[in-house]
Amino acid sequence: MKHELFLESQKLILFRSYQHFCQLEKVLKFFDKDIISRLELSILGKFPKDSYENMNEFEQDVLNLERKWKELLDDSVDFGYFENSEIGLVYVVGPLTSIFLYKINEAPLGVISAGPYGILRGLGAEEKQTRAYFRLLNNGSNLLILRGEGNDLFDAENLMDSPHSQ
Repeated sequence: MKHELFLESQKLILFRSYQHFCQLEKVLKFFDKDIISRLELSILGKFPKDSYENMNEFEQDVLNLERKWKELLDDSVDFGYFENSEIGLVYVVGPLTSIFLYKINEAPLGVISAGPYGILRGLGAEEKQTRAYFRLLNNGSNLLILRGEGNDLFDAENLMDSPHSQ
């Protein structure tokens, strides 16, 4: 039996955190559709409140957040949310939504205590980096996660680091 080895280019991952939504919004506006189409762009963020007594208020925040992200990125972008005992109410935008909401024994991975941690570690984040990003997320920062080919990530990183996107 003859075996062939196919060398596929490995996707890399880049994490950035932004304390304020307006900072992330400004960076994302510098990404043209070509760069966005070559990258898997996902965002994790906390809801404006840690808990809701009024379900209507919660549903309104869900709709507002979803609308905001769809306007900023694309109408077809995936959006979801989960409540994690260690992080709180978290929304997720982009292709990682389906992973965070994937159910194991009736519970989405994002809800399981170590679920979000395991997802980021599985994507390639180092342990120290993952803990630091979840601390930032817990304190209200937005986490931008970009996954793609090396050159595409390099282009995106250059755009994010440009003085105009700061």
